[in-house]
Amino acid sequence: MVIRDERRALILRYCPKEKAIESRFKKAVIKLGTDSTNAAVLSDFQTVFVGYLSALDEGSKWLSHW
Repeated sequence: MVIRDERRALILRYCPKEKAIESRFKKAVIKLGTDSTNAAVLSDFQTVFVGYLSALDEGSKWLSHW
């Protein structure tokens, strides 16, 4: 599922949980970029990424009912 930038911006503005998850995702991306050979870092990134996609999906559902 692809979420447009405008919709993502609304999700992040009005859904604090999703905003916190995106922040964690960005930190995981930075960490992955500096240490991509570390299996633990890769595993953490995958976990955070799945959570991030799930949060955006939940936020999108919330917006559609708004």
